[in-house]
Parts: sequence; structure tokens; C-alpha cells
Amino acid sequence: MKAKELRLGNYIIANGSIEKINYITPATLGYGEKEFAPICTSDYKYFEPIPLTEEWLLKFGFKNDEFISYRWYAPNDISLVYDLDDNCVCISDSWEFGKIKYVHELQNLYFALTKQELKLK
Repeated sequence: MKAKELRLGNYIIANGSIEKINYITPATLGYGEKEFAPICTSDYKYFEPIPLTEEWLLKFGFKNDEFISYRWYAPNDISLVYDLDDNCVCISDSWEFGKIKYVHELQNLYFALTKQELKLK
């Protein structure tokens, strides 16, 4: 996991537990005092990504397709579909957007599309 992939509000594993990135501390990321980057309570070198699972999709309010069990639809009727079988993302009927394997990646994509955070239910 790279520090530049993270933003405030992302969920990650830090020191063995799930944590939300809540504040900025440049020193934690190894930056000098004049540089800034997002961070939580631990050094980013010890962060681990959280694998995206059915449990996390449910927590974020995704709805399961009634006919295709591995396909999940984003909340709020946006045109985002996640395929849990092969980690692909469909945006506006196009499956050309690569793979998303981790919670923070889904959070970042959702925010980029909607300018809103994925909220835990």
C-alpha cells in the first residue's frame, strides 16, 4: 500500500486493527514538517489494505443482484456496479475500469464519482 493512495476517511488495518484515517500528520508518513499527507494514528509503513468482501459491501450499503450473486450495486442509484467474483468495476455500463481489491480503493472511486463519502450502515 502506498501513502499516496490514501485519503482522509479511508479504512485500513493499522497495528492489527481496523482504523479510519482521521487526521494529518506529515511526520508519520516520513515527510518533513513542511510537507503534508493524509494519515491516521500509525506510521503508514505499517498499514495494510482491507480486502473488499461481501461484508464490507453490505456495510457500505451495496445491494446484491438477485440473479447474479457476485454482482453488487452501489447505494444512491449511481451507475457503479462491483463484481466480487473478479474484482471488476462497471461505471455507466462499461467494464473498462480495472480491478478494485481493497476497501480504500472503493472508497476513493466512490468519492471521485460522487464527491460523497461511502458511509458505513
